[in-house]
Amino acid sequence: MDAPARPAIARFGNFELHLKTGELRKSGIRIRLSEQPFQILAMLVEKPGEVVSRDELRQKLWSDDTFVDFERGLNRAVNKLRDALCDSADVPRFIETVPRRGYRFLVPVDNRDETGSHMEAAPRSIAILPFTNESGMSDGDYLGDGIAESLIYRFAELPSLRVMARITAFRYRNRELDAQMVGRELSVDLVLTGRLMVRGQTLVISSELVDVHDGSLVWGQQYSRPVADLFAIQDEMSRSIFDKLRLTLTKNQLDRVQRRQTSSLEAHHLYLRGVYNWNKRELTAVRKAVECFHQAQEVDPSYALAHSGVADCFAVLSIFPYCFIPPAEAMPRAKAAAERALELDSDLAEAHTTLGLVSLVYERNFAESDVRFRRAQELKPSYSTAHLWNCLHCIATGRLEEAHEEARKTRDLDPLSPIGSTLPAIAAYYDRQYDRSVEQLATVATLEPSYPMVHLFTGYAECAVGHPERAIEAFSKALQLSPGGAPNLVALSRLGYAYGRAGNRDKAAEILQQLDEAASTQWIPAHARMFVYLGLEELDKALDGLDEMLRERSDYLIYLNPHGVFDPLRKEPRFAAIVREVYGSLSVAAAASASGTKRSTKK
Repeated sequence: MDAPARPAIARFGNFELHLKTGELRKSGIRIRLSEQPFQILAMLVEKPGEVVSRDELRQKLWSDDTFVDFERGLNRAVNKLRDALCDSADVPRFIETVPRRGYRFLVPVDNRDETGSHMEAAPRSIAILPFTNESGMSDGDYLGDGIAESLIYRFAELPSLRVMARITAFRYRNRELDAQMVGRELSVDLVLTGRLMVRGQTLVISSELVDVHDGSLVWGQQYSRPVADLFAIQDEMSRSIFDKLRLTLTKNQLDRVQRRQTSSLEAHHLYLRGVYNWNKRELTAVRKAVECFHQAQEVDPSYALAHSGVADCFAVLSIFPYCFIPPAEAMPRAKAAAERALELDSDLAEAHTTLGLVSLVYERNFAESDVRFRRAQELKPSYSTAHLWNCLHCIATGRLEEAHEEARKTRDLDPLSPIGSTLPAIAAYYDRQYDRSVEQLATVATLEPSYPMVHLFTGYAECAVGHPERAIEAFSKALQLSPGGAPNLVALSRLGYAYGRAGNRDKAAEILQQLDEAASTQWIPAHARMFVYLGLEELDKALDGLDEMLRERSDYLIYLNPHGVFDPLRKEPRFAAIVREVYGSLSVAAAASASGTKRSTKK
């Protein structure tokens, strides 16, 4: 087979990189760029979205017999490149610094030959948007969402394709759309849109797959079938798109993506309602999700995804920042439901992911957690939750470079979800890059002002850089966002921590009293009071709180080493003993990662 032709021109934004002549042009005007910055840009645009390591750049651009300060030379060349692109290291548009690893080109690249014609390349990414209901019937909404959900589920298992997660794709629900514009917003190669209409017992579906680079129609089809043929339509659609994209799949991969989890439309609709409620992450909604998943199981007891949905619900009910019910009540039920799902389908990525979380935060079996997350990612590379929870595993075990990478993957797969956009800043916080975390969180807060986690970690980071008064403001915002009128006890306790750090002991004591009063009517996680005592520097009481967290099997124990709030306790023998109990054989390595001081990462 002949080697693929190399592009002559790489287009991105309003720039053109002429690879054969060594020129960079912006809107047709030549931009001066010296040789090393040009070669760095050429390497980056060759692999958009991927990390080009510092070692790769050194081998390509600095020969072994060249005696220069490589780090300084590389940083200088990248700075010149960013100047040419009007880019910023702090808020990158084109070139992102991946700490201690290298650089990543962030936007899609349109490769052209010497005549300027677009060069065909295998697509790397796709967004599947909710199908628009044009029938005016509420059932059409569920069908439209369900078709997109099913296709996202199938395509997410393909190793060669990055698939936008449901939360991000569904941000475009019920909106007038320009597929090319959406694709550019999401930095994907392809966008699949569709419309449907229900006429009695007939379902009419039209769908289009658009190439984001030039707006051309890659594939389109219309179906008019009985509603009962919905699953057959989805099978036919996915097969047609696979064929059109010329995706090379093994028989096993094709069987996996074409399999049906259930043959019951009723069970499928109940499952979709459960997913919709689970994604809200509010107690009432999660309970409603459990009810929907149980109803789906009653209709089809062999529906593995319905069992996995129950597992997901119980998995989040007790962990930070939700803390709705005690771990001993939630986690065994999550584990049992996930194990039942795997009995029905041993290759179900969602169930492996949930068992990974249970192993991580409840059983503290870090080796088993690692195996589960890796298996889930092998089975379903575009499943964003597997990357999200594995990021927490990497943070807990001191593998911080991997944590940054998993945070990036989560964001790339789910950029419009609140947690997807926030996770890189959370990873920076746990890596003690506090200034960077504050900057990133400020950007996210403008986009997701109603997401409590943004304000919680802003409060942590502001305390870490010595601004407890700003932390009070951030934690207060998180508290104001409490759902259902009842205060968010996590936000309340962190506000007490910040008051203590600011020297306002009376306010901190008031919050302790509020927590005591709330305990008469609901479960209060042990880390709530513990945090306030940490802020007040009442270390013995804080250590007592940690002992209670051990008895409670709190998920928050896995953050003892990376979390800077625990630094005042690190010289205490009781704290060292708790760390050994939590981390076991990992305690020495984890303690080493926790001993670092705050670092600056601006380059």
